[in-house]
Amino acid sequence: MTDHALTDLDEKIIALIEQNGRRSNREIAKTLDISERQAGLRLTQLIESGAVSVITVVDAFSAGFSIVLAIGVQVADRPAADVAEELARVPNIVAVALMAGQYDIEVMLMAEDHAALAALVKHQLAAIPGIRALHPSLFLDVVKYETGSGPVNALHTELAIPDNPHTDDIDRAIIAQLWNNAWETNENMAAMLGLSESTVRTRVNQLRRHHLIHITAMRNVAIGADTVFAIIGIDLSGGDQQSVLDALCGLRQLHFVASVLGRYDIIVQVLVRNTAELTEFLDDIARLPGIRTVNCAQALKIIKYDYRWRIVGPR
Repeated sequence: MTDHALTDLDEKIIALIEQNGRRSNREIAKTLDISERQAGLRLTQLIESGAVSVITVVDAFSAGFSIVLAIGVQVADRPAADVAEELARVPNIVAVALMAGQYDIEVMLMAEDHAALAALVKHQLAAIPGIRALHPSLFLDVVKYETGSGPVNALHTELAIPDNPHTDDIDRAIIAQLWNNAWETNENMAAMLGLSESTVRTRVNQLRRHHLIHITAMRNVAIGADTVFAIIGIDLSGGDQQSVLDALCGLRQLHFVASVLGRYDIIVQVLVRNTAELTEFLDDIARLPGIRTVNCAQALKIIKYDYRWRIVGPR
């Protein structure tokens, strides 16, 4: 099942699950004025067809990662695909894409602090042959981050939640269970972890209330003939950056908008149907007041996308 085959009812069900991935069939049925059986059957079909997955995502900043970077990687004397595969094996790199543009590869990297970042660059990135230059942009403020679409089957690695004041070993164990199965019942998790059901229920509610975890739906999309993914770097001409960010956040094609320090003033990510739509969209962005230049790079292949993490801005 693709987006083209989704009915109005499917879209409404997905919208509800995006808000709360553990919403019951009874709640869905009551909200949409349909039978509970119809709600359950349709949701099951959406998941079994591969159109949608219910996932648990963890906020990177709340979990203890204080530094998040978008890095453009330039490659020399080695195929970029080989370099990208090695980069994808680094746990702290949560996204890797082969690009057509100034940079051969784009990665997203998370680190607990400056010391962890320095060690990562010196001991892991520096050991990868073929990297000629790294061009980082530090995320200052992430103002839009949607987990609504992504390559569900892309590679991800086991990146542990660092020690932080917001979680303990019990929280991490519960999150690990929810990463494996976002629909896992509190009763089953309690049995597997040797805890009471009430303890698990309380902990899950606390994690959600503190915005550390979010259980949501993600549409499974793959880069191909009917989906184009691009990263756009924007330089401003001065003036009110916030007004530009507000305008960008209102564009439905943009799933990620952040102000950065580095290569650009703002970085955004876009999903459109084809290159013609991308060209038209870039023209629309360039016309927004306050934007000086727009630099676009189209993704050729997503090597890694660890959908278990989201970035919604430092707190």
